[in-house]
Amino acid sequence: MDKGLLKEKEGEHFDRKRSFEDYDSIGETIAAFASSYGGYLLVGQANDLSIVGVKDDPETISRLGQIIRNCEPIPSTEGPFFMDVDGKKVAVLRVISLGKAWPCFYKCVPYLRVVDSNNKIAGRDLYRLWTHSGRISFEERESSATKGEIDSDVLDYYKEKISVRGEFNVDAWMKNRKLTVNGSLSNIGVLVLAKNPTNHLSRPQITMIRYKGTDPANRVAAITLSQPLHKLFASCENFLRINLLVSEKMEEMRRLEDTIIPWAAVREALVNAIAHRDYESASETMVRIFDDRIEFINPGAPDPENWKKILQNQWPIHRNPILYDFVRMEGVGEGAGQGLVIMRNAMLAAGLESPEYHVAQDSFMVVLRAKQEEKKTEATNELLEFLKKKKEVTTTEIMAALKVSRPTAIGMMELVVRSGVWKKIGVRKGRKYIR
Repeated sequence: MDKGLLKEKEGEHFDRKRSFEDYDSIGETIAAFASSYGGYLLVGQANDLSIVGVKDDPETISRLGQIIRNCEPIPSTEGPFFMDVDGKKVAVLRVISLGKAWPCFYKCVPYLRVVDSNNKIAGRDLYRLWTHSGRISFEERESSATKGEIDSDVLDYYKEKISVRGEFNVDAWMKNRKLTVNGSLSNIGVLVLAKNPTNHLSRPQITMIRYKGTDPANRVAAITLSQPLHKLFASCENFLRINLLVSEKMEEMRRLEDTIIPWAAVREALVNAIAHRDYESASETMVRIFDDRIEFINPGAPDPENWKKILQNQWPIHRNPILYDFVRMEGVGEGAGQGLVIMRNAMLAAGLESPEYHVAQDSFMVVLRAKQEEKKTEATNELLEFLKKKKEVTTTEIMAALKVSRPTAIGMMELVVRSGVWKKIGVRKGRKYIR
């Protein structure tokens, strides 16, 4: 060991202690070095550089080991190495930096080496440092939202959902579920509880668009949703059910309707769009509905290696694990890496192609396709027979005559309009069709 350390000035990478009796001071220095760039600790020399000396025996080694074990995480060290100086011994311990695993705590207090001092890191400063370094995930970071912006209806929903017996401590529950931090809502708290997440996050909303035909040229309906998770699912499902084309079949004298793309596949794609998107992106999630397909476009492409594992092994890799816990509370997330399997099996069972996945640099798209050919069902034949006697008709009249829902009536008439014999006039409740 270099005896030049005996003359070294205390600083960012070096400190000296008089003896191992300076128990806590030594522990603080070890933690501070580990949190910073590492350093050397010399024990057995006074501040005036006189040699005091230490014992080179098992008790000394044991005492130093106990000090190191009081650090969390326990840092890597080399030594102690003992040097003979003027008939006495001094000990030198090298402390290795934790790197990205910092900071190091000594007796539950984090320390950082600043010049020649061991500085305690205050709670809020530690939080900021962790956030800046990426140690705290996006979900756990503090947002600008206060508790006053919580949707009370949604909070009541979760109270009932978790079936708490006796008194329910809302603040404790939100803190335990990482919905709050430092008295404010965390980012995950905003997504789950805030009335309007867009007020506090970049672009957490979902835009859903229904197009006429197979090209994004003629927009029929559109909505942009920014709501807490529970309400967001309900609103998205409502828009999808209204705007998806449906098919019909007769079963035991009953006319049954179902979406032309299996609802199980559609719902699973929606779950993935909400749960696995990159909420730090400046882009929003988009759902585009066409006559022949649905596209779910998400900001944030999966890591290539993770995507390979997901496809090959159905590994349950979650970008937003805390959010996904709340998704599962909605009864729509299975959490075992089976989402892609559910979509594929639902599509194949309906005689459709497997879902398509398109990974771009900063986005991810799932495409669910309906059958390419348009087959006339029994209901379509009934519609054509009904229209023979008409020169003008409304959606309501079609619904009454064929006993079908409004979306079904509109979808069937879209096919008729394409033939060129009938023309659509007006929108929504004012919509009618003329020859």
